[in-house]
Amino acid sequence: MSNYTLIQRFNARIVTPHIDNKFWRLVEEGPKITNVEKIIHEDQFDVFFPELNISEIKKDNPAHYKFLCHILTTYVYNLKNVTVEPQNGWVILNHFQLFKYSFPLVEDPWDGKKKRPSIFNYFIGKKTNIFLDEAISIRYAWQNYYHFFIDTLNQLFLLDKHKVPKHIPIIVPFFFPYIKFVQQFLDLSDFIDRKIIIQNPGEFYHIKNLTVCKDTFVSDGIFSVINSIDYLRKCEKNQKLLIVRPITHGRAILNLEDIKRIAINHGFLLVDPSNMSLKEQIELFSGASEIIGIHGAGLTNIIFRSGHSLKLLEIFPSTDLTPWHYKNLSRKLNFNYDFIIGEGRQTNNNFNLSPTLFENKILSFFDQ
Repeated sequence: MSNYTLIQRFNARIVTPHIDNKFWRLVEEGPKITNVEKIIHEDQFDVFFPELNISEIKKDNPAHYKFLCHILTTYVYNLKNVTVEPQNGWVILNHFQLFKYSFPLVEDPWDGKKKRPSIFNYFIGKKTNIFLDEAISIRYAWQNYYHFFIDTLNQLFLLDKHKVPKHIPIIVPFFFPYIKFVQQFLDLSDFIDRKIIIQNPGEFYHIKNLTVCKDTFVSDGIFSVINSIDYLRKCEKNQKLLIVRPITHGRAILNLEDIKRIAINHGFLLVDPSNMSLKEQIELFSGASEIIGIHGAGLTNIIFRSGHSLKLLEIFPSTDLTPWHYKNLSRKLNFNYDFIIGEGRQTNNNFNLSPTLFENKILSFFDQ
């Protein structure tokens, strides 16, 4: 790799984002902004984070507390005479101001700080200006299987809840047509029943009346999503599934053969969701009463079992990587949940899992 290439990468990853972050100012209020609804569901702290001492976090780590509040916040805003930039869908109020809540991850300690619009693209780069009277911007998380079902579709549910007229189109990112599971969902469900406008790179949308929204973490919208594909569910079955991940994907079990042998002996079927269509995943996981899987997008499929009993055993690579996504999703869906932690984490978060610990957990959790 040449020194020039290294300099280019350093500028792209370090220098340019730093300059972009310094340039833009995040704004919550102003003459162009109308708050239709904003609710922080503080009553949900005890539901989704019962193991946390919220009072201590609020006192000792205000940034983390702010992030937790943001997760549990519902909001709908109407914005007048604004611009939606193509990179991450930020709403530009004027040359120096961004509407803070146009980017749903804005309070995230990591992602919220690194994805400001490129000032080069805004002022110097080749632009196409497109003008609309009204639109809805839903730019976040279409490409992530978990966030598509838990966040993106819930935004659409929120629009219906607030009776935002169906004729108003949705602006989506340029890669929308290339995401297989999204296109398959469109074929299987009528849940997305609004006109779609694809925002291509370099296209800046100037909109007279724009709606942006975000629903609370794991909202009731998930049940509307499930209802839209209910005809595909096979909930009368009671299968046992072990979700496996190829080692090349990362976060994989290095001694998988030992784990597979134990799982098969206990009646578990081995499945790799990455090789399945969305229809196949709905049919299979809706009929699963016991699931074991490494933390990852494949566990999102537990939503298709909603309304029926399920025990979920989640596997984490190490003690410092124990996200709460599927624990809280299980709480929302009234599933039984437990987890087990691996050891010897290596490159790409691949790890070993003690066969003895694994079998003991199966006996104590599933066979009790």
